[in-house]
Parts: sequence; structure tokens; C-alpha cells
Amino acid sequence: MTQAELPTLLRKVHEELASAESLDPESKKLLALVAHDLDKFQSQAPTAKRLAAQFEAEHPSLAAAVRQLVDALTKAGI
Repeated sequence: MTQAELPTLLRKVHEELASAESLDPESKKLLALVAHDLDKFQSQAPTAKRLAAQFEAEHPSLAAAVRQLVDALTKAGI
């Protein structure tokens, strides 16, 4: 999934959540919370990118090590 696809997917989640009739109230509440968190994350993405670029410029070796760690965890399914 690309960053450009995220808004479309979030809209779809909101639409499905609004029309879901078979979900129990607790599940609906949990899904609404997840959707809210994703919206919040998306709105903060530019700030996160700027901070990541700043961190990488100030600490290139550490940033590379963190990137390698994240890649390894992703490959391990974590």
C-alpha cells in the first residue's frame, strides 16, 4: 500500500463502519477508535516526515541502524 492509497482506504473504512449493522457495540466502538487513530496518524504524517529527516541528518549512523532494525523486524513478521 502506498501513502497515496491511505486516504481512500480510510474513507472506505469509515463508510463500512457507518453502514455495519451486524457488529456488536463493543466491536463498532473499537473499530471507530482504530479509524480515529489512523486519521490522526495521517494528519500528523508531514510533521513525522520532517522530524525523521531532521533526525537522519543529525544522526546518520543511528538512523541507518534503526532502519535496519525495522527492516529485520518487518521481515520477521513483527
